[in-house]
Amino acid sequence: MAQVNLGNDTSNALKDREWINKDIYMYLIVMMLSLIIVSPMLTTGYVSDDSLNSLFRGIVLESRGSLPHHIYSMAKNSIIYGARFIPLVSISSSVIFILISNLYLYKMSILFLTVTNILLFRYLIELITRSKALSFLSILFLPLSFQFRFFHDPILSFGGLEQIVFLYTLSSLIFLEFYLRTNRKYLLLASLFFFMLDLMTYESTYPFFMFHSLLIYFHSGDGKISFVFRKTTPFLLMVMVFILISVSLRFVFPQNDGYEGIKAKFSTLPFMITLLKQCYAATPLSYFVADPHSIFSKPFVDLRRYFGVPHFLITVGFLVLFFEFSRGNIRGSNPQSDPRGTKRAFLFGFLLFVIPSTLVALSSKYQKELSWGVGYIPVYISYFGLSIIMGVISFEMFGGLRRSRMSLYIFSMILAIVCGVIGSINYTNNETVTKYLNHAFLYPRAFIEQGMKNGLLKGVPQESFLVVDNDYDLDAIQGGWSFYRWDRRAFYFMNSGVRLNPVGVKEGFLKKNFISKLNTIDLGGQSFCIEVPREQNHFYLGYYAHNSEEGYAVLGKISSLFLKEDRPYRVTSKDSILVYVQIPFYYRPQKLSLVGHFIDGNSPEPFTIHGNHLQLINSGMNWKLFKIDPGKTIDLKSLRVVFTDEGA
Repeated sequence: MAQVNLGNDTSNALKDREWINKDIYMYLIVMMLSLIIVSPMLTTGYVSDDSLNSLFRGIVLESRGSLPHHIYSMAKNSIIYGARFIPLVSISSSVIFILISNLYLYKMSILFLTVTNILLFRYLIELITRSKALSFLSILFLPLSFQFRFFHDPILSFGGLEQIVFLYTLSSLIFLEFYLRTNRKYLLLASLFFFMLDLMTYESTYPFFMFHSLLIYFHSGDGKISFVFRKTTPFLLMVMVFILISVSLRFVFPQNDGYEGIKAKFSTLPFMITLLKQCYAATPLSYFVADPHSIFSKPFVDLRRYFGVPHFLITVGFLVLFFEFSRGNIRGSNPQSDPRGTKRAFLFGFLLFVIPSTLVALSSKYQKELSWGVGYIPVYISYFGLSIIMGVISFEMFGGLRRSRMSLYIFSMILAIVCGVIGSINYTNNETVTKYLNHAFLYPRAFIEQGMKNGLLKGVPQESFLVVDNDYDLDAIQGGWSFYRWDRRAFYFMNSGVRLNPVGVKEGFLKKNFISKLNTIDLGGQSFCIEVPREQNHFYLGYYAHNSEEGYAVLGKISSLFLKEDRPYRVTSKDSILVYVQIPFYYRPQKLSLVGHFIDGNSPEPFTIHGNHLQLINSGMNWKLFKIDPGKTIDLKSLRVVFTDEGA
């Protein structure tokens, strides 16, 4: 194996170690900055794919099947119906929700994986460049790119998929680096093993053999192509095998369309534009500046949003980091840039910035869906590539200014202030996005989960039909996202133990399960009245929660259902009704009022029942469960809980 003359690398490494050992707390500050900027994720619900994957425990319990059987079924369905050979994604996207059922702990696990990525990434850059100082600067700018979007986000969702993929990638490259230094075969096998895990988890990793090829090139001494090709061959062959399997699946299962995201469109202009969009999405504040979903139309009207404790900590953190780094240069402990190290880092960073976006740019799906500022989930890995590039540029500038104490301090402070401002805006970006997402993915789900734990569905018989009515709209976030609705049978079973018949959450459900099976009266104009026999258990559940403190749910047995264009506009009941209310602990019952309509023939009669006239059957610190026996036919859909200051 060719050897590299390291020259002064050993001396530089010793100086680096002297510098960094004195300032180890700087790594902790970088971790703190990263955690602060992504911390709004801890207040979010299960977003995008997580919304469905989080129901996996309920699916397993409801079907009375075994966990291995369901994982096998998911992997098989991905192969047969999606024409995708990514068996490990079924494990990573489902088992994590079996092992971690608590939402907050799940979010913490994603943070842990992200921090692990940062630490391994820094270590790899140190191995490549032989410079602790350069490796430190390569992670310093990472927090500026960690931005959330109204889209499939790699940090807010996907069960840590991109974090796991990058963990495999970094592990493979680290073992390869050790192999190239020692020529021990077991290290090569370890590198190949982790690369195989990459390929079995996500197709976007197919071009990642280029990272391995670049590391091999760094060790080729005089850059012999034969040496690079020989050492890269095992990785390239492995990629070719997986590509062959994926292509073969299209011919083995031609009856299925497969997943649109892996359908390539070979057209130069759409490819280049999508590649630019994906790469641009990795740059700091790209989503904030482009504002494709119009949530930052007046970003600086309320400046108080940018002067909270997190913003102060972010700014101070960057000031401390750059001040200490400039002190290291002035003391002379921090070495000048080694051309080989900085060139290696820049080349590796450029590949890491661009390569994860290539297959996304080839996809016909994302050529249509991506907009400026919005990138698909591999953008997570591009964050790290851009951070290296920014780190190398800063490293060179620090080296060029080290002879001028004043110039170095001024440059450091300017850079710190710029990073502090960008970091603060980025934090506000993330906080704003999560608040919007919570209206659909967190508040209603957390509310109805709590209601079921407090006995809301306790009286519902097994195998009942449930018509669900709520006003959270996933399509308002992203077109087509109604697919990610979480209020399904498995959701209700895993939270209440009630095994339901089909749960109505989509258009077409009522026509399929009611009009075709029950007595239906055609009212004309695409309107129908469906009479439900008393002995059949068909229930209506309406719930509404727009924040974390207040919400209400109405549950009643259905007597008749009035539809127009397959949408219910009146749901009547002659039985007792449960009303579940979540309220701040300081609210008194008399501040609640239940309003709705009695149905006398076809004429609705409005009514109001104040809180102290409602029958309380159970309560907790911030919730109450009421029961009403109206003695008249009541329109369940008209029922609303309002908070007032009126007495009885």
